[in-house]
Amino acid sequence: MKSLDLIRADGVPDSYVFKHSLVRDALYQSLLSEARQRLHLQIADEIERLSRNRLVEVAELLAYHYAQTSNDSRAFHYLVLAGRKCLSVYSLEESANHFYCAVGLLVLDRNPSCASDEQVIECFVSYTRLLNMNLK
Repeated sequence: MKSLDLIRADGVPDSYVFKHSLVRDALYQSLLSEARQRLHLQIADEIERLSRNRLVEVAELLAYHYAQTSNDSRAFHYLVLAGRKCLSVYSLEESANHFYCAVGLLVLDRNPSCASDEQVIECFVSYTRLLNMNLK
């Protein structure tokens, strides 16, 4: 890829970025869904491992990557965590998106086993707080 002039050094050792987002997007879309899911899972697992002591800080990132995998329980956990984090700083639209995706895992994907009863209650209590904030 470097010889094709599609990537450039990022300034950090052994780190590269695509010269154009269209190239990145085209390569990403060309991956088979199973390979894409595997990459997202590896990325999420590594972020989670490296951020053990500050998971709330990277909740949105973890929610995104786990939501792209078949690990619905981790996706639900981080979607709710990201929703609560965004709610705490009054980023209401972002919070709503996270809660909507979390509820979608339960209902739309028909996978109620991806979360414990306590996690579901926590999600709906926080989501209700968000709805009450939007009404004021």
